[in-house]
Parts: sequence; structure tokens; C-alpha cells
Amino acid sequence: MEEETKIFQKDGVEAYVKYQVGHENEPFAPGAAFPFVKAVEVVNEQLRQLYPDSDELFDIVLVTNNHAQVGVRLINSINHYGK
Repeated sequence: MEEETKIFQKDGVEAYVKYQVGHENEPFAPGAAFPFVKAVEVVNEQLRQLYPDSDELFDIVLVTNNHAQVGVRLINSINHYGK
């Protein structure tokens, strides 16, 4: 979110939200945690195969300090990348 951060820092929250809403159907590029999250998903899939009656061992929770309006773009990005 480098470009988005620059917009927020230069032009403020209103411009930032306007940009995010205008780009809500464009997924965010994978960030630093992306490979880790994918690895956790693989572990969960393997655990499900080994223990089909148990719950997943790991839950992936997204926490952000971004404006609530950015949530649509985050959800669209998650759906784009498969989970």
C-alpha cells in the first residue's frame, strides 16, 4: 500500500478514502505477510486431512488501522487471492 500511504500522507484521509473507494475492485498487491498466510493455509489443509473431525488449528485474523471504508477493498483482495 505504498501509493495509498503516500496519498494519505500528502492529501489526507478524505483523498485516501476516495482513492480506495475508486479502486475497491483492484486487489492489493501481496505484502510481507502474504507467504506466511499462504503457509498457514497449507498447514490447515493438511491438518484437516489428518484430523477431519477437528477444528482448524489456526485462524487467520486481519487487523488494520485503516479507515473502515477500505474494508471493501480488503475483502475483495482476500477473495481475489482465494481465501
